Amino acid sequence: MIKRWLPRSLTAQILLLALTGLILAQIISIQIYRTERDETLGLVNSRFALLRIVSATRLISDTPAELHREILRASRSESLMMRLQSEPLMPQERNSGYELRLRQELNYPPTLQI
Repeated sequence: MIKRWLPRSLTAQILLLALTGLILAQIISIQIYRTERDETLGLVNSRFALLRIVSATRLISDTPAELHREILRASRSESLMMRLQSEPLMPQERNSGYELRLRQELNYPPTLQI
């Protein structure tokens, strides 16, 4: 049954093999492109989230308390939601790289809980 679908001439077999190789190479390259794109978008989104947190923190520290809720609402996005509370959250997994960068951007001492 498979022999019915295979071409009989050598030229047609070579063309079929080349076409199969090209299609396979395209599928692999599309998958690599999608993976790289997803990783890059993740890095860009996390960098923008960090910048948005820094900007909102600076703005909140310079404005009256009545405007804080509006500032936080304007700083929200699909992937980032901020809130003010008296005690910091202590998640099980903390990203020390982001925490260090946030401290540097805001000039926070290491003793201040964030």
